[in-house]
Amino acid sequence: MEDAQSAVSSVSSQQDSADTMRSMLQEIRDFRAEHKVDLNKLKEEIKGDMKSELEDMKQEIYQKLSANSALTQAHETRLKEVEERIEEAETANMAIAQDAAQELRRRGFSVEIPDRNASELYPEMERLHQTKTWQRVGECSAGGTETASRVRKRLQEYERIPPGTN
Repeated sequence: MEDAQSAVSSVSSQQDSADTMRSMLQEIRDFRAEHKVDLNKLKEEIKGDMKSELEDMKQEIYQKLSANSALTQAHETRLKEVEERIEEAETANMAIAQDAAQELRRRGFSVEIPDRNASELYPEMERLHQTKTWQRVGECSAGGTETASRVRKRLQEYERIPPGTN
């Protein structure tokens, strides 16, 4: 009988072990299901936060772009005004030059005023720049004397020097 009792107790302990295993498996499934739900909630929260931050950034970029567009438009308007003023000044200067040339002709001088858009002046200017180069005053001083260094530090004007002396 003892064998039967030990067999029954062995079967009952195995059944208890199986029940314990089943309950543990069920707890694991429940745990996984709960965490899956929690992870999905977290994922949705992160998505929402990212979307709102991107939307805020987008609005900020559009505001800055709008401000820059307005600034660009203001600069274009000012540029047009400046171009008009330059054109007026050039026209006035040309009129003054023509009046002065007419007065010089009346006094017996031979004077010609080129059209301000003419390219006649460019060869003369180019020839002038080829014959002389610009150099900062004091740069060709030998040895870096104290005077030359003071000149380099203080002077802002330029002088014409013949080519080949630099």
